[in-house]
Amino acid sequence: MSLPSPWITRRIYNLPAFAICLSSLLTLSATAEDVATAHLDVHEDSIQYALDDSCGDCGLNECYCGPATWPRFAMYLKSGPSFQLGQSLFEEGTSVGYEVAFGGREPLLPNDTKVFFDFGGSYLSAFGEGRGQDVSGTFTLQTITGPQPTFLEDFYEMSLQEISRTSVHTGIGWYHELSDNPDISRIFTFRMGGRLSHIRGHFAEDPSAALQDLIDSATTNFTLAKTKTISQTDIAPGVFLGFELYSARFVSRGATLALVVDSEFATDWVKFENYERGTLVTANILFGLTVTR
Repeated sequence: MSLPSPWITRRIYNLPAFAICLSSLLTLSATAEDVATAHLDVHEDSIQYALDDSCGDCGLNECYCGPATWPRFAMYLKSGPSFQLGQSLFEEGTSVGYEVAFGGREPLLPNDTKVFFDFGGSYLSAFGEGRGQDVSGTFTLQTITGPQPTFLEDFYEMSLQEISRTSVHTGIGWYHELSDNPDISRIFTFRMGGRLSHIRGHFAEDPSAALQDLIDSATTNFTLAKTKTISQTDIAPGVFLGFELYSARFVSRGATLALVVDSEFATDWVKFENYERGTLVTANILFGLTVTR
């Protein structure tokens, strides 16, 4: 009887190793399929907003990369027109102003990323025409014999023309998903909070008729000095309520750039010593960008 050829013998001896390799490949294939299925499993109760780091280069329009989460951190920059509601400080009329706002957001609760903490700052200019108020002062004519002061009860008429508000704010808010389609990622937010502002009033100063007569008749140098002053600054508390709508426009790995439309209602309590105490109530429509992770 002839013995098997060496080639057949080697192949028979290698069969167990081949079986082991085939079993390992099948196991790895099943594991990869399970992992892919897990990545495609998107939670229905949370928004698919930013790409997970494990998603590689796949985009939202190509596959779901999970798990879906709310933004963990956000930065925003917004600006737009400001409209005054009422005429508390500008009794004679108001006109359109503007506001610029910036800030950031982080989750407020460790187990609920829908609730966020908002912090930042803003600058607002409000324009109008406040009531006129007379202030007293002294007109001093410089003569050869010495200064000749003339006191006038109605020296200047001062009226508020503009309010500048530079503020820091903080508040809390909530995210709400408007679309079930993660590719769109439209989000509505509601927020409320408070602010502390440095207020500066810009006043027009018009000389009274009596002072103008003295100025016109002066033949030498003269000086003007108000004896009663109006405070033009204040530190004012305030509150605000805001609603935002933004949707993703550009998504990169781990971050999302979105366009923002914001409506904000705010009230600030302002006091100018020797002039007026009142409220600055504004409705602002802001447009901007936000970057979230």
